[in-house]
Amino acid sequence: MGKQAPEEKTLRKVLTDVINGYSFVEHEEEHAFVKHFGSKEQQELELHHDAIYKRAQRYGLPTKEEALQFVKDEGLWSDEEEHELNTNKNYFDTLKKTKKNLVIPSQIEDIQKDIDEVKNKISIAEAKRNSLMSETCEGYAKNKSNDYSIYISFYKNKECTEKLFSHDDFEQLTKEEISQWFESYLNVTNHLTISNIKYLSISNIFSMYYNLLGAHNLYQIIEKPVYDFSFYQLNLLNYSKVLHSIIENHSKIPEHIRKDPDELLNYAETANKNKNMIKKSRDRQGYSVMGASEKDMKQMGVQDEGAITLNDLAKKKGNLTIEDFQQFA
Repeated sequence: MGKQAPEEKTLRKVLTDVINGYSFVEHEEEHAFVKHFGSKEQQELELHHDAIYKRAQRYGLPTKEEALQFVKDEGLWSDEEEHELNTNKNYFDTLKKTKKNLVIPSQIEDIQKDIDEVKNKISIAEAKRNSLMSETCEGYAKNKSNDYSIYISFYKNKECTEKLFSHDDFEQLTKEEISQWFESYLNVTNHLTISNIKYLSISNIFSMYYNLLGAHNLYQIIEKPVYDFSFYQLNLLNYSKVLHSIIENHSKIPEHIRKDPDELLNYAETANKNKNMIKKSRDRQGYSVMGASEKDMKQMGVQDEGAITLNDLAKKKGNLTIEDFQQFA
């Protein structure tokens, strides 16, 4: 069954904030507006990150690679442990690629268990390794960039043309004050998740606009140049186009899948792979797919009207020939 969709109240708030391109925030007794990031803000943040990284390196802070070598030299972390970690990462990537090529639901479920197990091993090993390492250029630059994101996110006006902090005022903020502003940021944007945006894109709330504008003109709902769109706006428009296209081009989507964006994406991903298998099954008078149970075939749409399993065929014919078995290969 599909997951429970967010409440319409939440989705309406997501729509309002995404279209506006900002979220309103009350911090103690101060009002401000959080601008949603787009390509320009992301580039500014990346340039700041690179500058901080180079400065930290000039002042002698070790890189991640240098810090890792130090803990190895001290006997705190071994080459064998590093090799095992990298092996698990490669295995994790292989499992994910394999999963994409599978079409039988029970096999997908089994490999997902392996993926989850390996992912957990990687997380434990990385946490141990990172706990042994000192502050690095990478970690320092990341933390400073997170702080800087507050400076470029908060504005005094909803047009987001006047920053809340001057550069000097921001430099005077304590670590605790920055943390408080960051918490306020999280509180007013916690509804702006990719999951909620996906649900919004196929909800009745947004579909009214989609039906009015159509896929090609949907961008007109946002009154600014496309390059200035926030990442939230781009995600909403793109997911809406993709998910509505799936719905429009597949007439037999089960209702619970139709209402779940992730299930819709999975449905579309496997549709083409199943299509050939369905054709193969029908060409062979509905014979079963090798390795798939009856439940699997129903989920895949392979066992259609008149489809029979190997056991059914045996009962019908009495004796099976080599050719009959080959039909199931």
